[in-house]
Amino acid sequence: MEKLELSVSINVSSDYNELMSNKSTITGLALAILFSLLTAAGAYMRLPFRPFEPVTLQIFFVLLAGFILGPYWGALSQIIYTALSIFNVPIFNASTYGFPRPSFFASPDFMRTWMPLGYLLGFIAAAFFIGKFTADKESSFFSILLVMLTAVFLIYDMGIVYFYIIGIPIHLEFFYSLLGYMVFDLIKSLLAAIVAYRMKPLL
Repeated sequence: MEKLELSVSINVSSDYNELMSNKSTITGLALAILFSLLTAAGAYMRLPFRPFEPVTLQIFFVLLAGFILGPYWGALSQIIYTALSIFNVPIFNASTYGFPRPSFFASPDFMRTWMPLGYLLGFIAAAFFIGKFTADKESSFFSILLVMLTAVFLIYDMGIVYFYIIGIPIHLEFFYSLLGYMVFDLIKSLLAAIVAYRMKPLL
């Protein structure tokens, strides 16, 4: 009788753990999709900045995705966003970068004509990086800010390296990125760090 009760108890515990695991997976996936859509929406939240292209809030949501969702779900949110962009789903505002947005399949020279790809890959890497290095929710505000600032530079680095690979002169892109966006992205990093630090008790 005791063996039977023990067996039933183990089975119930196993079923409960499996249920909770599935629930966690569904929640993580739902949040990843949510942050991919928030990143897309951020492309349309624009501030005019002449003579450069408008400043958007995409990076703000990328940084928060990494902190709130962790490395894997955060990276997945940006993988979903990048995939939707590549397959030409009309949520991606590539005009933000001042470049045309050809379909992945319509472009005969994808590497050269789809120039924002380096930054999108940077989004994925940045979300993973932030999730990995802010996993300890006891992190101080300044440590969170430092990780987010580093992630922003990671996005820039991947964008510039990609431009080098496709043959765009690095000095021009570096000048464009540095003067056109970096100050604003550093401000967005500060705002994202403030929001993340305030949200720590809820996570």
